[in-house]
Amino acid sequence: MSIESAGPGRVALVTDAMSATGHGDGRYVLGELEVDVEDGTARLVTSDGSQGSIAGSTLTMARAFEFVVQQVGVSIADAALMAATTPAGFHGLTEVGELTPGRLADVCLVDDEGTLRGSSVAAHGWLPQRWLSRSRLSRGPLRAPRGAYAGRPPRPRRPARTARRSSPDAAR
Repeated sequence: MSIESAGPGRVALVTDAMSATGHGDGRYVLGELEVDVEDGTARLVTSDGSQGSIAGSTLTMARAFEFVVQQVGVSIADAALMAATTPAGFHGLTEVGELTPGRLADVCLVDDEGTLRGSSVAAHGWLPQRWLSRSRLSRGPLRAPRGAYAGRPPRPRRPARTARRSSPDAAR
């Protein structure tokens, strides 16, 4: 498998999801083309109304993450690397991709099987208070990573004001 050969730092999870993602079976429009989604598979509708070639994906990142953990046997840490850090690095994005103070992040809580249980936004490395109190999994308190702040981040400090004083030498 490519993950074993290249390593999770060189493999990215990709969804290529179309607008029908998350909406269930039915007929949708992709650009100017009609698409039928059935059992999560999107196919073009041909001129005679039958199903044509595959027209995109309805895969969510949560489902891709769950699949590589449950079916492929990838660790949650490696799946997170492939879902966030590797793609961010490939695109040259330095503000996202890992949970580090000072970076932006969508924080996702998954269970031991890699199934998404909740998500939240961390602004510049600060986690919301509700993530630090009790998890929805009833397994006890969540612990904040080192450097995380419970609640709102502190306000940025303003630089100290320095009074301008004119000196007798300044006028010369």
